[in-house]
Amino acid sequence: MLLPPELAFLEPLLRSPREEYKSAAWLLNDFDSPVWQYSFEYKKSPKELDWNVTMSDGSSLLAKKNQATLEGFKYFLTSSTRNDSDSGESNDLKGQQSRQFWRACHIIDFLLLNDARYKISKYGLAGLTGGNLIELLDTLSKDTSISESVYNWTPKLREYCYDLLKETSESEILATLKERPQLLILTNEQKDEDALGIPFDLIPPIRACLYMNGMYGSPQVDYGYQPNTIGLSQILYPQCLWGKNQSKTAHGILGFNDDVSMFMREYPGVPAHTAANSLMRDQTYFAYRSSLYNLGTLHEIGLPAPKITGLVEADAYTPKLGTKGRFRTVPSDTVFTSLRHAIEFHIDMALRSSRLLPSCTGVSKARHR
Repeated sequence: MLLPPELAFLEPLLRSPREEYKSAAWLLNDFDSPVWQYSFEYKKSPKELDWNVTMSDGSSLLAKKNQATLEGFKYFLTSSTRNDSDSGESNDLKGQQSRQFWRACHIIDFLLLNDARYKISKYGLAGLTGGNLIELLDTLSKDTSISESVYNWTPKLREYCYDLLKETSESEILATLKERPQLLILTNEQKDEDALGIPFDLIPPIRACLYMNGMYGSPQVDYGYQPNTIGLSQILYPQCLWGKNQSKTAHGILGFNDDVSMFMREYPGVPAHTAANSLMRDQTYFAYRSSLYNLGTLHEIGLPAPKITGLVEADAYTPKLGTKGRFRTVPSDTVFTSLRHAIEFHIDMALRSSRLLPSCTGVSKARHR
């Protein structure tokens, strides 16, 4: 229906959901394209999402047998950046829409990574039960880091490091360590803060293996040379849509520096806040739960989706979550003592200046005679 200009604002309401959700402010090319180009007002060139992902049965997500699942994921992404109350979009591309987008991407990646468990390649999204959705939410809530809860990053990286060490000849490792002796240095801070869980005596040869495979990028001022986590993700997560091209948490134990003095701290840092959560914060969890519930939009479009009862069951689920912390306050004795010392210092300097000023003036006058 062709509407007059004064009624053009009604046009989105008259389009079918299947047509309306085929567009998004951030999607720059055709909805049916196998590689999406998107931008959330990026200063550099647009980024890409390649839908040619391998499922657990060996088929591509682009295969005809997976067409309904592919369309479901695509519509899930485009609808996730719409308003909850209507089909409109927020104009905050850099903020709200981008956060909604990557939360939906995390959910898609979780489902792809667990395809063998949930049998999505066989039953599609309609095969997801309320228990499956609750399990997804419960897994997300177990860690403050999405790198760990969704991608199991640390165990994956540790396993890759061991495999790389087995595949590399000892002579090549020794030659690399001789060429770059900085790879041998482990600082006390690195040892204290290590969460990777690899024996310290294996760290230098593993660094050498990563170095030989071009995994270290340009040095960063504060952290020295760190493994390129995007490059590692492309190796470790070929079955992911989003995570294979995103950075992950850097493990400092694998870093090295040409200038060791820049890489060492005299004392460990003092915590600035009281929160020491290992669980996801409530606000973050509710945002992911809302995003997951948005799978119900597929029913509106006419695509296979989890049952409404399962979505409602998951939407009512709230696991144990992390509590909100606060910034630590400095003890009052420390504050008042520091303030007293500062006042005494300024008074002492003022008295010294009052005694020194006539002498300085006298010297200046004598010089100009």
